[in-house]
Amino acid sequence: MKKRNNSSSLRKRIHYTYALIYMLVCIFILGVFFALTTYRSLSVFDDTGDELTELIASEALRCAVGSDGMRVYLNSLRNSYGIREIYIVDPSGSLISGTTRITDAIDPMLSERDLMVKYFPQFSGIRDGAYFYITETVLDSMSVRLIISFDASGVFSSHLYSLRTLVTCLLFGFFVFVLAGNYRMNRILAPIREMTEVTKNISAENLDLRLDVSHTEAELNELAVTINEMIDRIQISYDKQKRFVSDVSHELRTPIAVISGYGSMLRRWGKDDEEILNESIDSIISECENMKELVEKLLFLTRHDNDTVNFDMAPVDISELVATTVREEGMVHPDFTFDLECESGIIFNADETRFRQALRIFLDNAVKYSGDSTLVEVTLRQLGAGFVLSVKDHGIGISKEDLPNIFERFYRADTSRTKETGGYGLGLSIARIIVENHSGIIKVRTKEGEGSEFSMIFRNINATAPTAAPENRQVPHRLPDDGEED
Repeated sequence: MKKRNNSSSLRKRIHYTYALIYMLVCIFILGVFFALTTYRSLSVFDDTGDELTELIASEALRCAVGSDGMRVYLNSLRNSYGIREIYIVDPSGSLISGTTRITDAIDPMLSERDLMVKYFPQFSGIRDGAYFYITETVLDSMSVRLIISFDASGVFSSHLYSLRTLVTCLLFGFFVFVLAGNYRMNRILAPIREMTEVTKNISAENLDLRLDVSHTEAELNELAVTINEMIDRIQISYDKQKRFVSDVSHELRTPIAVISGYGSMLRRWGKDDEEILNESIDSIISECENMKELVEKLLFLTRHDNDTVNFDMAPVDISELVATTVREEGMVHPDFTFDLECESGIIFNADETRFRQALRIFLDNAVKYSGDSTLVEVTLRQLGAGFVLSVKDHGIGISKEDLPNIFERFYRADTSRTKETGGYGLGLSIARIIVENHSGIIKVRTKEGEGSEFSMIFRNINATAPTAAPENRQVPHRLPDDGEED
């Protein structure tokens, strides 16, 4: 099946539309021309009829209407003015006088005219190449109707010649219009064809192709810019996806290699050495736990991207939740001091498990990046109708270069890529999703060498958070002079 050329179809539709408009305009012009020229010509006959009526009325004062003298006078007017016939008819339709003697030859015509005189006393019209001027007047104290027949064949011939000339010009103009319109349409639609060819060549391998916006007109320029911006967003998303897949592969490669290595060693000789056997089993279990953790985080992010993450919202005592979580974190990290400043009685509609998960992420990050410091400060305080939950460490801090990217998946600053800190770079991405689904925002204050403070701000503790993940949006970043990050 032959593929339809949409650009050509569009060009034809536009071209045919303008051609139809041109034809309608031409028909309108022809109609107006014919009506105006006919009106102007026939108005001359009406003016002549008025003039003749006055002359005949004057003559009727000197001689009787039905006399031979009146008939001679009417014939002289006919010869002088170049008209066909002049008739004077009484109200009953009987011929009183005229340019032709009363004979049977003119009776049928007079009978037909009697009908016009009876029903249309002021009728002026065209019949058989003649223009009839009919009017009522008083001649010799007698009410009569005056019928004057003008020869209109010359007028019509002149009109037809002018009409033919005009039609010829319009047809020639239509032919020129078709050629010029086709050329103009090709030029107008050329950028669309170029845009089509470029977009056909855009693929995953060459997402750097962009539409040329330098020679396009206003509307097409806007369309090209919009398409380019869309491709930019696609490229950014595609690059993130590639990096995401690469990072997942990298993170899984290490535990798989460890498990494979220990398995090979146990197969060859390690199973006979109890110490090596126990070490291998412990390492394999540890790496399996790491992969399980990674897979769970990836599943959470995937569900969020697909809008399938559910949050079981219920009133939660945030004060009690924070105190319990900080106490548990202290038991896990006995070498650290967790300084808790917590206001009591803060109730918030939240998913308790998810909220606790977000808090643990910030606490774990504070421990990982505390450097030589072992102090972690946790603060929970009310803020108007809401509350603020902050986790502050006194460690290595975050550089200005890394700060805008810390909420991206698998992103870790170069200084943090060590065996001691571990992690996959997914924690802050998950924490941001959880906070946003609770109608909150995250603010970051940091300075290299002095530590970082992550604050979760919830403006309205009575607000009900959505049950599904919102659109994945970037947390706004700002780097003011005092080192605060929003």
